[in-house]
Amino acid sequence: EVELFADALLSGDYGTSRYGALVRTNADREVARHVRRLRRRALRDRARESLLFRPALMLVAAITAALILNEVDEAHADGLGWTVTFAPSTASLLLGTIAGATITTAGVVFSLLVISLQLASGQFSPRVLRGFWRDRFGQVLVGLLLSTFAFCVIALARIDPNAEQAPALTVMVALLLALTSVVAIVVYLDRISRQQYVGRIVARVAHETLGLIQELPYGPQIGMRLGDPVPEPDLAGLGEPLVVPAPEDGWVQQISRRAVAAAAPPGSVVRLETRVGAFLVRGIPLVTIWPRPADPDRVSRLIDDVVVVGPARTMQQDIDFGLRQLNDVGLRALSAAVNDPTTATEV
Repeated sequence: EVELFADALLSGDYGTSRYGALVRTNADREVARHVRRLRRRALRDRARESLLFRPALMLVAAITAALILNEVDEAHADGLGWTVTFAPSTASLLLGTIAGATITTAGVVFSLLVISLQLASGQFSPRVLRGFWRDRFGQVLVGLLLSTFAFCVIALARIDPNAEQAPALTVMVALLLALTSVVAIVVYLDRISRQQYVGRIVARVAHETLGLIQELPYGPQIGMRLGDPVPEPDLAGLGEPLVVPAPEDGWVQQISRRAVAAAAPPGSVVRLETRVGAFLVRGIPLVTIWPRPADPDRVSRLIDDVVVVGPARTMQQDIDFGLRQLNDVGLRALSAAVNDPTTATEV
């Protein structure tokens, strides 16, 4: 049985025997493991560039805190002793003012962000905008403003105008959120003005690029070494190949070479027809496998899963994208429209 299993493994026998089924199962598990890793990394990258993810978490936390604090205030109707008490009418006016001011300020912050993106895109390159989207402080500020607004609205709905005093702990937390928002806005104004410095933009891109370069030739993001170098095989004698087409249009963001090798039958010759950072058009060759596998549909499906394609280039594995951003900034600085050779020197 060991010899039969070894023959099935080495020959790529994906027939109906239980040994072939075992080979297929092991290959599927290996591919699935790498696919999960790639998808988790892609999800983390999208979350870091999202203006929705972190503010949404903060908004949910604020709503939860408002409901919990209301229960605490109801359990201590006489006050906690160390809190400031307000009359219900005064608290309603205060919370309404804070809610209106914070939602208005949130619109101003979004306007400042859009203006910054326009200036950076026109002066430097559209490809450097991802650094502004990934600014955690900006995401936290948006989440803080939305959280303050939601907290005050929920607190307003819980105030009893006929009570002797307003919920002391809830009102105090609303005041603290308002004060924190004001301080965060001032810090953000200083931060967003400094982010426009070309030196900071270039340094950020260079830092990300050098981080990937330091992983070469192998690393957590670049990939692990697979096998030893071998002479190029004679493809003419391997029979008809299987050409796996690209499933969609987009930029190649990640490739797991170990998963590509695991998806192909043992003993196959696999040639990647693309690379990380390349643009794919639906239907062009993605991977070529010699000889043609016995179950081409299954192999094609597995190959499609291990090549992550997206609408934009990312710095997950794409070293060339970092160099492209720096080149774009330098070339635009040397153009007749900008005429800023000092910026090109910094790049």
